[in-house]
Amino acid sequence: MKVIGFNLSGKYALFTKPYTKNQPQSFIIPPKTAIAGMIGGILGFRRDEYQERLKNLKYSVVVKDFKKYTTRFNLLQGKSATFSYSKNPLRNPPERGQRSPTTFELLKNPSWDVFVSMEDELLEELQDRIRKNLYVYEPYLGVANAFAKLNLFQEIIELEKGISKIKSFFELDLVKVRLIKPTRFYNELIPVGFESERNLPITKEMVVIMDEFEVLNKKEIENEFFIYKDYSLRFV
Repeated sequence: MKVIGFNLSGKYALFTKPYTKNQPQSFIIPPKTAIAGMIGGILGFRRDEYQERLKNLKYSVVVKDFKKYTTRFNLLQGKSATFSYSKNPLRNPPERGQRSPTTFELLKNPSWDVFVSMEDELLEELQDRIRKNLYVYEPYLGVANAFAKLNLFQEIIELEKGISKIKSFFELDLVKVRLIKPTRFYNELIPVGFESERNLPITKEMVVIMDEFEVLNKKEIENEFFIYKDYSLRFV
């Protein structure tokens, strides 16, 4: 598998969980759907074409750092409102446009190492654009004002299958583990693709273990991982 690796970071991120729309909460792992949209924007694909152009995209994520940060915004609920140009809607909100305190769970100072694989020509173009910081559309971390920073740390390299120390996410039922010491771990139902016509996303329950652990079923899963330097990555 040919891949490139880049660090993805920013001041804030909000990859909204679809079942928390009224009080938005963020996935700690950038979903594959978000990464595909980001790459599509960097390469200049239209919104109605990037899914087809990136249908062979595979990705893996190593969580480097993040802090959860909760804040409240006094939003003007104006989506269904009728506004008048003669009145200030903040001072005189219409009936359906009252301000509403809304709690947001953001990721503060997040950082991930992201590895991606796709067709050779697209991989080469993406590598070149990240290296030159030359994007058709500016990348962001889930919401438009959360700008993303990308740093290429691994140019195109071919990975071999194998199992070593696992640093990336992996499916909940794939790996049998034994925790060596008290550790931080997270499991979330992560979107890994869209059904036709951008309906409900296809999801997988993914696990991230932040500290040291032992893999008990190495022989059974060695063909499900790829070796990068001295650790293993799971691609979906």
